[in-house]
Amino acid sequence: MKFSDLKRIIIFLALMIGSSLALAGGMEGGGGKSVVCRDNNHKIISAELLDIWEGKNIYNLNIEQKNDVDSILSIAQNKLTHSLTNPEVSLFRILRRVRSIMMISKPGVILKDVNDAAEVALPADCKLEQLANYVDDNFLIVSNEIWNQLDDLNKAGLILHEAIYRFERDNGATNSRRARKIVAHLLSDFQFTKVNDGLPINIRYCQATNDAGKLKYGFWVYPISNIQGRQMSKLQFTVLDGLFVYSKKTAVIPVKLPWEIPEQSRVFSGGDTDSNFEGNDYISLGAINEVTTTPDSTTRTSYLYLLSSNDPQGDGDKFQISCGPMRENDQDGLQVIVEPKTSDTFNRL
Repeated sequence: MKFSDLKRIIIFLALMIGSSLALAGGMEGGGGKSVVCRDNNHKIISAELLDIWEGKNIYNLNIEQKNDVDSILSIAQNKLTHSLTNPEVSLFRILRRVRSIMMISKPGVILKDVNDAAEVALPADCKLEQLANYVDDNFLIVSNEIWNQLDDLNKAGLILHEAIYRFERDNGATNSRRARKIVAHLLSDFQFTKVNDGLPINIRYCQATNDAGKLKYGFWVYPISNIQGRQMSKLQFTVLDGLFVYSKKTAVIPVKLPWEIPEQSRVFSGGDTDSNFEGNDYISLGAINEVTTTPDSTTRTSYLYLLSSNDPQGDGDKFQISCGPMRENDQDGLQVIVEPKTSDTFNRL
């Protein structure tokens, strides 16, 4: 086994274990929606996956039928391989599970509505109907009537939707809006950018998890300079606010490395995120530096944390940043430790 392969396995071991446990235990909820137009006799005139309809009519994407189901899925998987970090460890196994548990209902069966779409628009004179219901990790039922009206593009889209929404639910999603947006972009001519694209030689990987071990933030950090020569920090994300990043996303924070913890608890810097997919966010770097004194002891709490503008800032959840040692990137993506790991990674980079 190559060291680069071992490195990738180690970095995403927590993700692998989490996905395995979730699939073993089952996750209820979730379902695909379709935009269905019917005539006066209630016969279907047209049916389209909501993901694809939104892609064309809300996100203005170019989505065309060009291949059969297997070919469409293969193209989408190739896109994910060249964008998302290690999809073969997590997402692709869910995709295989989805295909194995799909069952087409008998004619005349109407699926119970699942209210998790959070849709923002619908076409006039047509309705949103339940196309699929992801009952649990062993049972996914699909409407016979609607499925038989779909072309291969929409059938492949439904399979992708169920897999990606399952993956998103495992990471905290409560509705399918983001999953539909991802599916629409995967089925279009939109080009994602690999999340680790353009990393320099010397980098450090940092992350923050919640008490349950779920990854809240994951990012590489490295120094850069602006045109005036001022030293800053550039963050390149794999996970942002609990959501896995599907296309390269960065933020520049006007603080040079190493990051020092200020004497008082506060948000002391921040910057806008930049990405061709979901780039409208603002990242704040803050610090907790508190001393608690009791008659028996004095305890100091000091650590750095991140907050995104989409993260509720009043809930008190500030997850401590933990960083690994400095690593060196070679042309094959191999990362080699170039300095020893210290016990000070919580306090400064």
